This record gives sequence, structure tokens and C-alpha cells, in this order.
Amino acid sequence: MVVPSRVIVMKVGLHLGEAWDSILRRKLAEERDIGVVHWGYGGSVCHPMTQVRSFAAQDLDPVAVLMIRTPSDFFGSTTPAVAESTNGIHWTPISSGVVTTGKHALIVRSLRPTDEQLDLGAYEVAIGSKTGTALPAYLRGCVDKACARVAGHRSAPNRGLLRKWTRADAGEHRGIGCLTTQNLHRGFDSRRRLSDHDAPGRRLSGP
Repeated sequence: MVVPSRVIVMKVGLHLGEAWDSILRRKLAEERDIGVVHWGYGGSVCHPMTQVRSFAAQDLDPVAVLMIRTPSDFFGSTTPAVAESTNGIHWTPISSGVVTTGKHALIVRSLRPTDEQLDLGAYEVAIGSKTGTALPAYLRGCVDKACARVAGHRSAPNRGLLRKWTRADAGEHRGIGCLTTQNLHRGFDSRRRLSDHDAPGRRLSGP
């Protein structure tokens, strides 16, 4: 396996009562149908505009998305997003057949489970106030995602050895897709006609 030099790591699991295996099957079907996967997420870490795109623009190397199964499952309630935007201003309806409930979404391709061995101890946080922190230490506790890069030296070799995980490709920095999403409770009228001014908001390549 070619070790990715830059990664976005996300802890994943049961969500809204849907088992992880079911989520994975649904997202694989989504990729077959429309060519990409909308991977929804929330929280302030890995914000599309202030962190993910800045991280992606740091280098020309592709960004891989690593999904790690966690026993901490989410049983809350939410509503599926009906619109998406690359800037939070101009909105377009989400494609038919896509179900995503996060406040944000990564647009990824080539989603696949893998049993390739990967050492998270080889990575460090790549953006924000914790830049340079060893990734295994950063992901302890409630932190569930991070933008990371291969560290100059391994401060914690084999500390975060993965043997079973799920991987996807987020593309190179000009091809990475990261959106803000909107549901009906936030006032988007999915019936309104889109103007030409709205159309660029659908692009997956960012600004």
C-alpha cells in the first residue's frame, strides 16, 4: 500500500440508529448511482471553508479520507439536508438519491473497506492551533476528526495501528469537494427555481 501523505481522519459508526454496515452499503450505492459520495459530518473541526480547503491547498498531493469504526454511536435526531453550497450563500438542491444529515459534507470517490495496515502514529495534525500534535494523541477522547499529514518524525510509532478501516479519495486540492448543507428547518425552499447566479454553488471543486 502507498501510504497517503495527507489524510482527513473521521471516526464513524452507528448513526441515527442505522448500523455502520448499512450506512456503508447505502453510500456505495450512492457512488454507483451518481459517481460520488456525500459524506456528512458536523461540529467545528474540519470546517469546509476555514480548515478543509486551507489544508487541501497546502500541497498538491492528493488527500485520502480514512474512516475509523468507533464504539461511540450516535442516537440523536436530525433531518436530511435538501440543499448544498460551497460558500454558504448560493444554494442548490442536493442530487436525487443522496441522503446526508450532517451540517457539512465531504464529496469523495472510491469508497472501499480495507484491511491494509496503517500506522496513525506516523501522522500529525496539519492545521489549526494543534498543528504538529501527534495524531493518536489528538484523537483521544471526544475529538472525532482531523486534517493530518505525515510527520517529520514518528513520536509515537505503532501507537495508532489500524488493521481494518474504510478509505475514500477526496482528490487533489483543486478537486476536493467540501460543502455546507442545509435542511428544511433552516429555511431552504427546495421548490424555488434556481437562478443562473446560484448555479456555480453546485461545483465540487471549491471556489
